[in-house]
Amino acid sequence: MKICYLIHNQDGLFYRYTQYLLLFAEKNVDVSSIQVKSNFFSRLISVLKASKSDVVIVRRKLLQPWENMLLRVRPCKVIFDFDDAILFRSSPPYHSFGRKIKFISMMRSSDVIIAGNSYLKELAAKYTKHDKIYVLPTTVDLSKYREKDYTETPSQVTLGWIGSKSTLKYLEKLIPVFNKLGKKYKKLKLKIVADAFFNCDHLTVEKKKWEYNDEVDDLVSFDIGLMPLDDNTWSKGKCSFKLIQYLAIGIPSVCSPVGMNCDVIENGKNGLWASSLEEWENQLSKLIEDADLRRKMGLSAHEKVYLYDQVYVFDKFYKIICDTLELK
Repeated sequence: MKICYLIHNQDGLFYRYTQYLLLFAEKNVDVSSIQVKSNFFSRLISVLKASKSDVVIVRRKLLQPWENMLLRVRPCKVIFDFDDAILFRSSPPYHSFGRKIKFISMMRSSDVIIAGNSYLKELAAKYTKHDKIYVLPTTVDLSKYREKDYTETPSQVTLGWIGSKSTLKYLEKLIPVFNKLGKKYKKLKLKIVADAFFNCDHLTVEKKKWEYNDEVDDLVSFDIGLMPLDDNTWSKGKCSFKLIQYLAIGIPSVCSPVGMNCDVIENGKNGLWASSLEEWENQLSKLIEDADLRRKMGLSAHEKVYLYDQVYVFDKFYKIICDTLELK
């Protein structure tokens, strides 16, 4: 079997492509990738080259309608994989007529749609048959992660957030909360693992540049994971990867009850929900003050992480591919 990924850029590529390469190799599947360029002739060549494979997986890239038609000329099967609400813009105004037209074309021309969460599935289902849409979450390689050690009570409680400059804006909106908590709890700090940072007037902020080799150590240093989001059409499409990483190390989280966050975090069981600034302050205070509650919720969180395990999800993905090719 030959599979070719058509990709646009590196966004989400590791966790929904690169991470699967060894597992594909174990199945004797030949996997390659082609980056779709911006000029017409490069795009034409890319599509024609990819279509020589048995399966073309279009990774998050909205192709032009003529490119979809060109793929359909060949006997290859087309799978569209997306983990963001890419028919919308990421900032106001969210709606885009051009993106919507390309999205509809992708939905109707693809043999299979892989959506990162149920909200994205609902968007796809407006424009294609329900029975060709599958939900596969972004995964973690559990062999890489280790659980939080709860045998010792930390002298300091660390609120943790991991991400990038593009989503730091959600965390910045909590600065008033962080300042209040900093005045209230002297042994509290905020750790940001990213490529951009901010300061708080009354709370110590540890700024750590994200490095792949340090990622697990950084995550394990958190006592409480954070994932704030705005409630809009773009944010609802987010696949809650931060929360999944927090599950993998077994810590409780406080998150905005938006989109997939509500599926990953069960309020009061493995974490807490917070919508307003007042709720964020109250929910964080509960976990800051109660080490035993943090431990119980953290252990409950880790029990759920198998749903997002790389091997578990890959087996489902591989079966979808085989069923699409009608292989036994």
